[in-house]
Amino acid sequence: MKNPFLSIITPAYNRAHTLGELKKSIAGQTFRDFEWIVIDDGSTDDTSHLLHEWENDPDLNLVHTRQENGGKHRALNAALKCARGELIFIVDSDDRLPPNALETIHSVWAKIPPEEKAGQIAGIIGLKADVEGNIIGETLPDHVQTADALTLTYRYGIRGDKAEVFRADVLKRFPFPEFEGEKFLTEAIVWYRIARAGYALYLVNAILYETSYHADGLSARSLQLRIANIQGTLLFYREEIEKGGLPLRGMLRESTNYLRFVLHTRAQGRRVAVFSGLSPYARSCVCCAAVPALIVWAFDRRRLKRLAEKPGQRTQKQTQAEPVKALHVINSLAQGGAERLLSELLPQLQHLGVHNTVLALDGRNAVFADPLIAAGIPVIFARQRSGHDNAASPFNPLHVVSVVRTIRQIQPAFVHAHLAPSFHWCAVASLFAHKPVYITTEHASQNKRMHMPLLKGFEAWCYSRYRTVICVSTGVNDALRDWLNLAPSKLIVIPNGIDPGKFGPDGEPAADVRERLQGRKGIAMTARLVPVKDHETALRTLALLSQQYALVLIGDGPERKAIEERARALGIFDRCLLLGARNDVPQILRACHLYLQTSIKEGFGIAVLEAMAARLPVVASDVSGLAELVKDAGLLFPQGDARAAAAALLRLEEPEERRKAIQRGLERAQQYSLQHSAEKYAQWYHSQLQE
Repeated sequence: MKNPFLSIITPAYNRAHTLGELKKSIAGQTFRDFEWIVIDDGSTDDTSHLLHEWENDPDLNLVHTRQENGGKHRALNAALKCARGELIFIVDSDDRLPPNALETIHSVWAKIPPEEKAGQIAGIIGLKADVEGNIIGETLPDHVQTADALTLTYRYGIRGDKAEVFRADVLKRFPFPEFEGEKFLTEAIVWYRIARAGYALYLVNAILYETSYHADGLSARSLQLRIANIQGTLLFYREEIEKGGLPLRGMLRESTNYLRFVLHTRAQGRRVAVFSGLSPYARSCVCCAAVPALIVWAFDRRRLKRLAEKPGQRTQKQTQAEPVKALHVINSLAQGGAERLLSELLPQLQHLGVHNTVLALDGRNAVFADPLIAAGIPVIFARQRSGHDNAASPFNPLHVVSVVRTIRQIQPAFVHAHLAPSFHWCAVASLFAHKPVYITTEHASQNKRMHMPLLKGFEAWCYSRYRTVICVSTGVNDALRDWLNLAPSKLIVIPNGIDPGKFGPDGEPAADVRERLQGRKGIAMTARLVPVKDHETALRTLALLSQQYALVLIGDGPERKAIEERARALGIFDRCLLLGARNDVPQILRACHLYLQTSIKEGFGIAVLEAMAARLPVVASDVSGLAELVKDAGLLFPQGDARAAAAALLRLEEPEERRKAIQRGLERAQQYSLQHSAEKYAQWYHSQLQE
């Protein structure tokens, strides 16, 4: 087999939710002579399964392997052993490449004289940019054609991240040092070793790499990583001053850093021979750096103490000592998208230092109460009656009393409202219970209240009682701003998430559903039986399909009787499975063949993501809340057009179309992980508590 021109190497640890974007950018490269090597560094999410799904994709030339979690530098060492390309390009799992990146690398490399490529030119260095195209750090000097990494850093002051592409034979000569128990080591240690060996890089002022760059968190996390992996850190700075070749300013700066981390090492109770093996010049520089190192070390200690108090970076002990207490108020815990989200999100938040209690106004059909209780989350019904179904209309204004009573009973830091009218009763309750911070999650991009001008003033007042409105999508965010002109500072977007592993192929399908299908191909649809979900279109779609198809409706609601009557009128009642409210949705989806969503509107189509995670090809109406999720990952049809929906379902029966839809749908589902959503919620809670 012919060796590829270039090997792209990607270490990945729990990056199933970001790998899809990188994969898409690699598949879209204009230059095709490459291999993509992914090292799964002991991931515990769906990364491994995702790589197995992609391994036969001809657009990727994917090679992947798995190792025990050991850090990026160990993964790179493993990847270099199997890389076959002439050049090596290291690309992180949460970044991506511009479409012409590899073509640019190939054309630049082809122009370099062969004797230089075989001699002291170690590769190419280009620019990195953020996702909006802004170049990170400085551009490379225009008047210089080649330079080594040390010269770029200490002579030209090039400090921002850059995109390095190395000759494979050179990079393989300089493996990353490994220390037992340490999982981080700066890549610069190898780049500088290559420079000291006399190798230069060819400079290219073109963007070869796109990254999600956040200047704040990087430096803070860098300090913590370097202290936690102190042996590698000391080796890096020691080599800087021991090997020489730096200007005086560089020697003093790196001597300060070296001594600074020696002090951190001693603070951990470990001894370090500070001057052993150093030249007299290096020793004198270290002595001159003593006072600045002590000052920087003191600032580090103060900074680390502050970081320990920042949201999302508390230690487990601190989180347990000062947990966030939140009361979630929702209409009910019956079958529904917001209700299901709550049942899955809150257990995740428990592990992130947020202690939750749920107040459900209506206790009927509370299928999601048991999972919450099993996770140790108290569930309170507004009308709590032993031996009864705890039924109560959520529209009863007396629920304001229930909310106030519960607040005074548990004394939460936050009251978090979900859906109307719970949203309204919590707003009114804020007049009587002032202490908590009131927030709400808006789950829908449209609601009936938007079309009631007489209520607009009351709605605006209710939203004014909340410090923050969390929107589940940008569509919801835009709809709220257009409706009530809410201040942008009041709105934040936190997309919903799912647990992709829960919907994997390893579980058993629902036996009762498979039996009732009687060999037919099930078309699943998860939605409450209410007019906005437009089950009428789903029924007319089924009527246009042959007898080998059946419609599997998951959910309950006031339209059930009307749906049954309409199915009889269309002559398809025997092919309609109305399952009612169920808490075994993953098993039901495994028993089905396709997925259909006919909604007139959606805030965030979480049911569609679940179907994608369950490896079902998806057909959905082209409306806000669905189009964003399904576009390029399934097929869309004009809302209400049953013929178009039927045609789309049949199109997905073609083997290649079905394979692509399953693969792209799985990638899309990975981008919206429940863990990522929970982390964003927890970060917001902790930041507000800090204030």
